[in-house]
Amino acid sequence: MNEVLRVRLTGRAVAFLKLLQDFGHLDEEQIQEVHITLADIAGTPKESPADLPLVRRVAAAMLFEDGNIEALKEIESGLLAEDWPFLFS
Repeated sequence: MNEVLRVRLTGRAVAFLKLLQDFGHLDEEQIQEVHITLADIAGTPKESPADLPLVRRVAAAMLFEDGNIEALKEIESGLLAEDWPFLFS
């Protein structure tokens, strides 16, 4: 039987992911992908929870995976351009 990956997040990290979803930058499937990536990176749930800087890095990578040109265009002139300094600075 395969082991289920688990990851603990800090409260700020959870709030950040919720904010990205509420702002429409990541959908539910992408949020799940962020969790899976974090579980691979962060180690066992008994270790320290994944913090905000790690979650920001993984989320930013998710936005631009596979050279997502549309996301890059959004940073230049779209909604993400407006939100980027608030979310990632």
